[in-house]
Amino acid sequence: MTRFDITALAAAAASYERYVRTKADAFVDATEAFTTAVRAGDRPRAQRLYPTARTYFERIETVVESFGDLDPRIDARDGDLDPGTQWTGYHRLEKDLWSSADLKADAAIANTLLADVTALRDRLATTALRPLELANGANGACSTRSPLRRSPGRRTATPTPTCGTSRPTSRALTREQVRTLANAIDALAEPVSTVAAVVATR
Repeated sequence: MTRFDITALAAAAASYERYVRTKADAFVDATEAFTTAVRAGDRPRAQRLYPTARTYFERIETVVESFGDLDPRIDARDGDLDPGTQWTGYHRLEKDLWSSADLKADAAIANTLLADVTALRDRLATTALRPLELANGANGACSTRSPLRRSPGRRTATPTPTCGTSRPTSRALTREQVRTLANAIDALAEPVSTVAAVVATR
């Protein structure tokens, strides 16, 4: 692999990292609007906002799975959780959205969801994502199915949604290509990490 290839791969990884953080910011904003509607008992508005907010999560779900504690808290479905684990998140509220349940009674669940989504955004903003996470995320974001991975406290794994396209998945990275990408970026990261130290001495 040439230096140009490595540089291009590193640039692609950095671009995807920015994409993830941008979507995480939007996810917080959309979740805040959604949970506000839930707390107000505004069922029609909450129903309209629900799919929009969920879309932002689906775009970064493969990366979010690396934060195993937050993934099930935000996105677990009924029956996904181990016995004794409290069911929270979007799908818990979804259950009441399309029923006669009193949404105002779900205020605590809505508050927890917003807190978890905000914690996810903050963690993504301050955590340097590993190359393999970025590669898996970029791969999963535009694949029909991503590798199924089990999160702690969650009995089943959920495949990453599509990018909204019906194109074949032949362009998805193979496992070997993902490994090559990760190794290439790791190799580049070491010399790049010395730049700050060199600059500081000048």
